[in-house]
Amino acid sequence: MNRKNFLINLGLFTYASFLSTYSWSFTPEYDEIMGICRPDTLCTDEIKLRHEAYDAFYEMYHSALRQGIYIHISSSYRSFYAQQKIWEKKYKQLATKGNVSTEDIVSNIVQYTAIPGTSRHHWGTDFDAVDGMGYLHENPLDTLHYKSSGDYGYLYHWLTENAHKYGYHQVYTLDNKRQGFKFEPWHYSYKPLAVKYLRYMSQIPFHTLDIYKTIPGSEVFMNENFMKKYIQSHMMGINSQLMYDE
Repeated sequence: MNRKNFLINLGLFTYASFLSTYSWSFTPEYDEIMGICRPDTLCTDEIKLRHEAYDAFYEMYHSALRQGIYIHISSSYRSFYAQQKIWEKKYKQLATKGNVSTEDIVSNIVQYTAIPGTSRHHWGTDFDAVDGMGYLHENPLDTLHYKSSGDYGYLYHWLTENAHKYGYHQVYTLDNKRQGFKFEPWHYSYKPLAVKYLRYMSQIPFHTLDIYKTIPGSEVFMNENFMKKYIQSHMMGINSQLMYDE
């Protein structure tokens, strides 16, 4: 199937044509932005970051290592379909707990988990970090580990003080003014690329996409008003350092 037919089938051809009338200095393909198509610029199977983000991480990694800190990436690039599996597993777990509305299930999931197609992990610019010096946990991505007294406390302190020097910023900070996803001390994003993907992603009409119809909870997030609020609160509810300039 050629690209034009593929876009039509997803209901995006009109939108793609609209975007093409504008002058973009950076025009990533929408299917890469949503994780539908794996970018061909990912570096390795172990560290799935785009080359520029990987080079910056590599420099940061060795700087930290010289100070006795081993930054281990537990998750980086994630496809739409991998995100969908995570979503469906959480949806099933919550749906089996009793008389819970679809709206409540979706609201619960999006405290920590993005709707497939809207995750920053689709971009190849973001990663989740744990301390690689032998601290193994059944659930490593737990905020308790990142406290000053926790096993990852030293790692978190170092990243807080130094990550920005390499273009990386924590995405979901501990900020009472910030909306959307809960505090995630492990999630970092490479700003020089991520701000461009955010600008593009924020304009995709997600509520119109047929690809969502088979995903549980889609009757909620295929609602235009819900998605507008979700984009504003969750996709834009991030560290201000990662927002693009208007």
